[in-house]
Amino acid sequence: MDGNADRLGGVLARIAAAERAAGRAPGSVRLIAVSKTFAADCHAYFDTNNPASPYSTLQAERKNITIGGTGDLTAMDHAAKTLELYGLIASLTLTYLKVAVMWQWSEYLLPYIQYDKYVAAKAKWDLDNKRSHGAVAKTHPEWAPVPVAKPASPRELWQNWTGRNTTAIVGTFLSEVKDILKYIEGTPSKTPPDGLLPVFKANWDKRAATVSALLQQITIQPVVYSGTTYYVVQDNQNSYTSKYFSSGRADVALKGRAGALLAYHWHDLSVSGALEGLEPGDLDKFQIMVDAWKEARQTVLFKEYSATGGETMAALAATYTTNKFTTDQLIQIIVKANPGLKSYSVLTKDQRVKLPDI
Repeated sequence: MDGNADRLGGVLARIAAAERAAGRAPGSVRLIAVSKTFAADCHAYFDTNNPASPYSTLQAERKNITIGGTGDLTAMDHAAKTLELYGLIASLTLTYLKVAVMWQWSEYLLPYIQYDKYVAAKAKWDLDNKRSHGAVAKTHPEWAPVPVAKPASPRELWQNWTGRNTTAIVGTFLSEVKDILKYIEGTPSKTPPDGLLPVFKANWDKRAATVSALLQQITIQPVVYSGTTYYVVQDNQNSYTSKYFSSGRADVALKGRAGALLAYHWHDLSVSGALEGLEPGDLDKFQIMVDAWKEARQTVLFKEYSATGGETMAALAATYTTNKFTTDQLIQIIVKANPGLKSYSVLTKDQRVKLPDI
């Protein structure tokens, strides 16, 4: 019989045993239904190939926002107004895909976990019966662990499983992160920048620098041979050749000229740089979000190593030490990833630890 039939038989056997123990007539307790739709529902929910899946919807909405390129003013203006929405959709997409990766990893692990639990329960059952000379099995046969089939192949390490699934969910997750970051960051080495975030930052810095430089060109100069009258100079050119002012009025004239320049050029550079929809701090906040996306990508790139019983932390770290990390640094990383472990402690049999992808 298959695993489901075995489990059903085990449930029926325990019901029959409970009837006998309670003194009830055989068959007086009926099994109406055994329902377990959660796994099936989740499997469909995390099926990224399903056109009706959340991934398909989120991806379509994100790509609907990314119209045009960073050199297109209309597209840039559109992007500035939808930057927050783009970040929200991208974050939701990656969160969904990360959970989908972990769901499929859990589905893969489930048979191994169930078998390990059965082996442990069977060992305890056998020991209890040995100590009681079979009394436990006679008195409580319903306590016998339901057999679970041993998986056909050994459990894969994380990096092997993710590598085998690069064209499936893991590949979809990494591809989506790459696509999102490509639109936002562009090619880092390219000049001028072609990514949305660096273009916005360049326009933001250009606006402030240009206006600051213009304002610094406006000065008040005294009229030659007069210590009481002044005129306003912009960019070393006499802007008011026929306008002479007292000290106080010259200062007012300078501020008026500065205000006019600031209002005109700030607005002009805001429009030409598609910055009118952005507030101070928006780009810094968006950079924090981008860094979170990169961290999400790293969570599927770690390596998992299996240690045999009696192997020390130091020996394991030394095995995977490269020029990038010292043994002590790797030990610290292992302990940080596994708080229950201690430096240089002896690992238990088949205990697995996670190391960075070095």
